[in-house]
Amino acid sequence: MAIGSLAGLAQGACQPLFTILFGRITNSLAGENADMNSFVDEASHLALKYIYVGLLGLVGGYLGYSSWMRTGEKTAIDIRKKYFMSLLQQEIAFYDTINPNELSTKIAEECFNIQEGIGSSVPTFCNCIDWITSGEGNMGNESLVVF
Repeated sequence: MAIGSLAGLAQGACQPLFTILFGRITNSLAGENADMNSFVDEASHLALKYIYVGLLGLVGGYLGYSSWMRTGEKTAIDIRKKYFMSLLQQEIAFYDTINPNELSTKIAEECFNIQEGIGSSVPTFCNCIDWITSGEGNMGNESLVVF
């Protein structure tokens, strides 16, 4: 879970970094010594940085979502087992009031909602939190506010 959270935070930092790198490309176009050779050199260095940030986002997104999806699946399986054990401990009169088809659908639906809530919402939350915090921070000489 810690690896998934850190990977989600790393993925969240990529969007503000892309914005800063794009700003640097436009600044190199309008620089004082805007000759073609210096622009090509600067653009090639920034293109490599774009690739590195993109790979960071790809790996961070994969690790974040896959680890939290795995955690969500394990949690849903544990809840199903505990739910089933509690159903076995019920008295017989309990089953007279409930439709058997409705009971199995209810268990499956609730466990699926828990699995989806843990599996996709937590890494998205980590991603958005870091996107906001890294976007509001001061990175180098540029200040970036994301709204």
